[in-house]
Amino acid sequence: MPMFSVYRRKRRVPSGKIVKAQTYTGRFTLEGDSKPRVVPLNCRDEQVARQRLREIVLRAERERAGLAVPMAQKECLARPLAELVDEFIAEKAQLGRAESYTRILAGRLGKLAEECAWRTLRDVSAQGFMDWRACRGDSPKTLNEYLLGVRGLLEWASKRHRLPRLPNLDGVEMIDERGRETFERRALTPQEARKLLEVAPPGRRLIYVLALSTGLRRAELDSLVWGDVHLDTETPYLRVRATYTKNRKDAFLPLIPQAAQILRAARPQHAAIDRPVLPGGVPRNRRALRRDMEAAGIAVMDANGRKFDFHALRTTACTFLLQSGEPPRIVQEIMRHSDIRLTTKNYADMSRAPLREAMQPLGRLLSGAEGGGWTPEWTLTEGNSCHLASEAVLPTENGKSAKHPKNIGNFADCRRVSESDALPKMVEAEGLEPTTH
Repeated sequence: MPMFSVYRRKRRVPSGKIVKAQTYTGRFTLEGDSKPRVVPLNCRDEQVARQRLREIVLRAERERAGLAVPMAQKECLARPLAELVDEFIAEKAQLGRAESYTRILAGRLGKLAEECAWRTLRDVSAQGFMDWRACRGDSPKTLNEYLLGVRGLLEWASKRHRLPRLPNLDGVEMIDERGRETFERRALTPQEARKLLEVAPPGRRLIYVLALSTGLRRAELDSLVWGDVHLDTETPYLRVRATYTKNRKDAFLPLIPQAAQILRAARPQHAAIDRPVLPGGVPRNRRALRRDMEAAGIAVMDANGRKFDFHALRTTACTFLLQSGEPPRIVQEIMRHSDIRLTTKNYADMSRAPLREAMQPLGRLLSGAEGGGWTPEWTLTEGNSCHLASEAVLPTENGKSAKHPKNIGNFADCRRVSESDALPKMVEAEGLEPTTH
C-alpha cells in the first residue's frame, strides 16, 4: 500500500521565528520507490489537499502499471507542434549545427506541418505523410530528407520528453534514389579548368584557384582570413577553422606553388590577420560564374545532362587527384570526407576514367597470349554479326571436341567503331598556373 501525507512547509524568517506555508504539500511513496515523492497541492484546505493527493497517488499507480499515459507525456503530445519544432531547432543550433542546416530543416518541418494539417504530435501519421509525398514533384533525395527530418523530430521528442517510442511513421519507406537524381555534377577537363582561369577577372580567379587546388567548400572559402594563410613557411599551407568545417575539426591544407603564388600577389601589405582573403566572399548569384563559363566556352549542362556549378570545382579537384593515381585514402583525407565512398563514388566523375585503357588486359583472355587451352582466331567482318574464322576447340573428358558457337551476337558494323565513339582518354592533370594579368 502506498504511504502518503499532507503538510505545510515550515521556514525560518529573519526574526528567527518559524512560520508555516499557507498552502499544503503532499508526500507519498509507491512500492519500489527509493525515496518519497513531493508534490505541491496548491490549496489551503486540508481535506481538499488529501483528496488531491489521493488522486495523484492513484494516477501514479496506474501509470506504473501501464494502465495510463503519464501526465508529462500527455502534456507533450498535446503541445502545439510548432513549439516542439522551435525547441528541436534551437537544440540543433546549440549542438553546433550549421545555420543553413537548421534554417532548411525548420522550413521543411514547418511546410510539412502546414500542408499535412499536423497541429500536435498525435496528428503526425504515416498515411498523411505518404499522401503528401505522392502529390509532390520534388526529387527523391529531397523527399527522403523531409522524411528524415520529421523522423528526427519524433526521436528527439521521445528522448527529450521521456516519451515512449513514437510509431507515427512506421511503414513509411525511403524512396530509392538510384538512377533518379535530378542532376549529376561533372568535373572540368584540364583544358576547361585552365581556360576558366584565363578568362576570369583577378578576384574570381583567386576563388577558382583556391577551390580547384584545395577542394574547399563555399562556406570554408568565405571564412578564410589572412591569419589562416601561412605563406612564409617552408611548406605554405592554410588553415580552415573548426567553426566553419563540416566535420567541426580544424583543417590544415598544404598549398601547391601556383596557389601560394597567386595568394602572395593578392595579399595586401601589412594585412590584418582578421582581414578576409576574399572580401566579397564567393558570389552567391550564379550570374558571375555563368559569365566566366560562357567566356571560357564551358557549357552549364553537357550532352549527358550533367551539370557544372561552383561545387563542381570540388568534384573537379577530387577527380584530378584520383586520375593522377593518388591513393583513394589520401584523397579522402584531402577532401575531408567522412566515408571513402563519398570520395570514390559521389565526387569522382567516372566519365573521365580511362576505362578503355584499363580494359585492354582483358584481351589476353580472348587471344590466349598467356598460353591457355582455348586459342581462337577472331575476325570482325563488316555486317550485322561477328563470326569465328575457325572453330574454338575445347578438350573434353571423352576426348571429343566441343565447338564454340559461331554466331556470338549482333554487333552493328563491328569494324566501324571509331576512336571518337569510345570513352575519351583521361588527360593527365597538369599544374594550374594562373595568369597574373
